[in-house]
Amino acid sequence: MIHKNKYINSSKISEAKFREIVRYFVADLSATQIATLSGISRNSINRYVMEIRHRIYDFCNSESPFITLG
Repeated sequence: MIHKNKYINSSKISEAKFREIVRYFVADLSATQIATLSGISRNSINRYVMEIRHRIYDFCNSESPFITLG
């Protein structure tokens, strides 16, 4: 089976469309604005944006985890 998107398993959007969403996310656009520009539903955009935020959090936490003192 050929995947349309190497970043998201079982995705129905193409890798190019996902990269477009990431570019809009980096430009600090709201989910509504991203949905309007990309032509994907706002609910789907919210899900992808949340996943992007989780990946950023996981990466930051693995590089420099919070250390609790005493």
